[in-house]
Amino acid sequence: MKNSKRPYLIMAYKGKNGWFWRLKAPNGIVVGDGSQAYATKGSAVRAIRNLIASEIIDVTPEGKS
Repeated sequence: MKNSKRPYLIMAYKGKNGWFWRLKAPNGIVVGDGSQAYATKGSAVRAIRNLIASEIIDVTPEGKS
């Protein structure tokens, strides 16, 4: 697979039961999604912003890499 300069994409979309978010890799494959339905698009966007602002932690067991 060739390297892409395209960034990951996080999007809010309207589903059957409300608004959801989805994370797509540069190659277009969905690599994450929110299973919780939000009543409004604004609530889904707020969830995306919270995700982006979250601290990333390393959960690798000690001695493993």
